[in-house]
Amino acid sequence: MPQVDLVPRALIDLDLQDVLLRGCRLKNSQFVLGLAVFTGSETRIQLNTRRAPLKSGAYDQFLNVQITALIALQVILCAPSEIAALPKPGSTSRRYPNPEPPSCALSDASAAGACP
Repeated sequence: MPQVDLVPRALIDLDLQDVLLRGCRLKNSQFVLGLAVFTGSETRIQLNTRRAPLKSGAYDQFLNVQITALIALQVILCAPSEIAALPKPGSTSRRYPNPEPPSCALSDASAAGACP
């Protein structure tokens, strides 16, 4: 099979007009002859596509730790008192007792003086 030379054998300089960067689209062309140059994760283009790290100062980090500790302390202090305030199993007492039974509050018996 004979070899077909598409480009004459000569040195061809590449400049910025001959380079397609990552993510570019080439339109109005049937085909492209290409050469991969500087591929990998350590290239300048790949390094520039990473997200910038969040910048926070030492005081911001100190405040974040203090606020987290404060919330944890509030949970530690409030949780046992809430658990202690729950009604005990088998107990008939209410957390906020009603001064009169519900049957007196909804009936005409309270108007007649039958309920205390």
